[in-house]
Amino acid sequence: MKGVTPNTSLAAYKTTMAKAVRPPQLIKIEVAVTANNTTYTFQAEDVVSASKVDDIDPLSRRLPTQTFSFTAADPTNSFDPANPSGCWAAERGDKVTVWFGLDIGGTDVWADPDYYYLTGRPAAGTGTVVFQAEGRIATLDGHWGQDYGTPQYATAVSNILTNAGVAAGDRNLDAIELNRRTGIASESEPCTHAEALQRFAHASGMALYSRDDKVCMQRWFDIANPMDFSGNAIGIRDVILNGDTVVKTDPVKTLRVTGYQQVMDTSTETIWEGDIYMGSLLTVQSYHFTYGGDPFWDINVAVSGGAVLAGSTLGQYEADIILSGSGTAHVVITGSPMEVGEVTRDFTIGTTGATEELNNPLIGFEATTAIIRDWLIDDYTWYLAQRVTHSVKHRGTTLIEPGDLLTLTTERGTVDGLVLAVRTDYNGAVSSTLTIKEVS
Repeated sequence: MKGVTPNTSLAAYKTTMAKAVRPPQLIKIEVAVTANNTTYTFQAEDVVSASKVDDIDPLSRRLPTQTFSFTAADPTNSFDPANPSGCWAAERGDKVTVWFGLDIGGTDVWADPDYYYLTGRPAAGTGTVVFQAEGRIATLDGHWGQDYGTPQYATAVSNILTNAGVAAGDRNLDAIELNRRTGIASESEPCTHAEALQRFAHASGMALYSRDDKVCMQRWFDIANPMDFSGNAIGIRDVILNGDTVVKTDPVKTLRVTGYQQVMDTSTETIWEGDIYMGSLLTVQSYHFTYGGDPFWDINVAVSGGAVLAGSTLGQYEADIILSGSGTAHVVITGSPMEVGEVTRDFTIGTTGATEELNNPLIGFEATTAIIRDWLIDDYTWYLAQRVTHSVKHRGTTLIEPGDLLTLTTERGTVDGLVLAVRTDYNGAVSSTLTIKEVS
């Protein structure tokens, strides 16, 4: 759950949000868009509407959905591209900071901010402008094709984040939990940085998301330890009348786990061979090579008419080679083929129902053959057994976040739950829809 500033006002903030009547003028929102070293600030009177979605899978079976959009009044058409003196230069990747707050006794109290990045230039209308933004994970869409270079999950994740340009201070990672699984069964095929991070979070039973402008990878529950639901609560007055919709998912009978192992061949094959013209003058250039989808190991590069420089990377699926020379260089890349073996094992969860798959190329054979059941499988089977999900129409919350444990009280009664998603809408007033997994 978010904090507030000043932090001594948290109790008053919760009390004010829970009031049956909240005059719209008490609700505060502020949005700052930073573009070209200039910050454009939109106050509550400027913001026509806004919508924030925070949807995170605790087991990282998919990437998180974290988005923010807002429509602002623009009476001078400052963000219209046709306005030569306007500020329409805001573009993809520019930072967006969002605050929600309350007027409590004449003092503005602000919830901790959220951070996003524009997905593109704003769309200008007649007297209005629309901004679309996404969380930090979605911005990590650069190419990752290197080998992980280590059997340690925490080190591999650090290597991916460094390659993506995420500074050490912008990470919130649980290294101990990441390294509970030892060894990387197989290198993953080339993908984005975000997809590479998701694979490690998934294989570690951890949630991947962004918060406080940091890349986070944290474990939200551990069935070996009791959960504490006492810190947060949603009362019956917080929920719109008949605003608790309950869905019970179909039962799962079987969890099918696939384990992987790489098998190395000792023969040598030519992966790529050809001439590269580097120009008439001595130059240094970088070249990207792909192997056609099949992995190789023991990669070697031979160059006549040029030299391979330090900084070149030779991965199992592709290579980035830095060449120095002039004229035509003849390049030959060789390696030994590699096959990835698979084995599956079914774990029984219930007596009837569907089959759920746990399939991740990082997970090795040991997960399917261990005498003592793998801890990740235990977490999976427990989570899949929690079949009841609540969609709650809240009168408006700006503090609750995915990952929060809480008690929920509605006309149906009181249950313990794990928050999976929060959608917050603003149109002068605030309303929210929460997705809560009932935990038993």
